[in-house]
Amino acid sequence: MQKPVTGYKHDPVHTVQRDYPGIRTFVGCRLINHIDLILSFDMIHHLHREQLLSAAIDQVWAFFSDPRNLNEITPPEMRFEIITPLSGEMYEGQIIEYRIELIKGFKTKWLTEITHVVPGRYFVDEQRIGPYKFWHHQHTFIPEAQGVRMVDHVTYAAGYGVFGSLATKLWIKKKLNTIFDYRQSIIEKIFAKDENYESKA
Repeated sequence: MQKPVTGYKHDPVHTVQRDYPGIRTFVGCRLINHIDLILSFDMIHHLHREQLLSAAIDQVWAFFSDPRNLNEITPPEMRFEIITPLSGEMYEGQIIEYRIELIKGFKTKWLTEITHVVPGRYFVDEQRIGPYKFWHHQHTFIPEAQGVRMVDHVTYAAGYGVFGSLATKLWIKKKLNTIFDYRQSIIEKIFAKDENYESKA
């Protein structure tokens, strides 16, 4: 008569995984698929701003089409730094590298491509390398009787699935609104202080 094995605790999960390795692979794949699904669930977000500037379209375009002026309208605490040597007006296909501090003490590389330019009307910049999974910013300038209506429309996705969506809700959206609030106040001062304002870069 066979004696029972002592000191052994039966583990049904271990037994199934040992005797049926295919199930172990299946469970692992299902777990990986769930993680991939969580990380791939990226929400697309939008930021839209409009501002009326009391200036001529030529003045407004001259300022905003020169990337060197970006530093002037970026909050100083972000320690914005342009790495790429620049001269004059932007052009389609232009690649511009920046360093920017989104989180205090940590500078991030941001590589932008100017993908579309219609002089005096609009231009588009898109992130190629940077903190966002997707970033598309269209700058539109509409002449009106009172001046120029400047329209900023940003389409972005943080990446990292539901975690990125949570970060957007808790922090990123607020941070972007703070940045654009600052831009709006500085731009208003720039074009209000001198009717003949020109780029200082």
